[in-house]
Amino acid sequence: MNRKTKKKEFEPNFESLSDVLTCSVGVMLFVVIFAVIETRGIHIAISAPIEEEVEKGTISKTFICKDGRIKFYDNTSAITAAIGNFTFNYQNIPKIVDQGNQLNISDGYYNYSFDFIEPRLDDFYSYRALQYIVSERRYVLGESSEELLQDSSKIASLIKEISKEKYWILFGLADGESLEVFKTARKIAREQKIPTGWLPGEWKFPRTITLDGTGIIVGPQQNN
Repeated sequence: MNRKTKKKEFEPNFESLSDVLTCSVGVMLFVVIFAVIETRGIHIAISAPIEEEVEKGTISKTFICKDGRIKFYDNTSAITAAIGNFTFNYQNIPKIVDQGNQLNISDGYYNYSFDFIEPRLDDFYSYRALQYIVSERRYVLGESSEELLQDSSKIASLIKEISKEKYWILFGLADGESLEVFKTARKIAREQKIPTGWLPGEWKFPRTITLDGTGIIVGPQQNN
């Protein structure tokens, strides 16, 4: 008489695999900790702009370095042209805005239009602040680092014409791609002994700037 034998079910044992994974994770953690400890004293040299001190009373001329190219950003002349012969006061700000927009002011690289805001301080007083809106001119690309070094460079000529006694140059640096053109333009300025500085930022256009905090806010004036 044959007896049937009962088959035993196979139960896999993962204890060995768990030990292997634990040891592997431990080794990886040790490697990471060791690498961090070893690299703590390492110093990496990178090229970065250096800001220079400028004398008080001098006025900045701005050049914007963006997308690997450089443009002249003459917002000061645009505001001066808009104001014209008007006295800068509460009553004249709307007239300044109208005049600036009628002149269609441009510096060759950017167009400038004007507006103003009139917030109320309370039920009796408000003030006016002038705003200017800057937009990039279409199809005006500016100059690359290589173009700056050519005799026909307009930007290089503008830099060389700047009076070091009256002005200093502010370079707006928008991205790492523009670092080379910034360094080339700064070298040209330094050869003319013109003080330079830099301001990192996105420099997105169109951009609206409200002139305040420097005496440009006019008011408060009592509402009629």
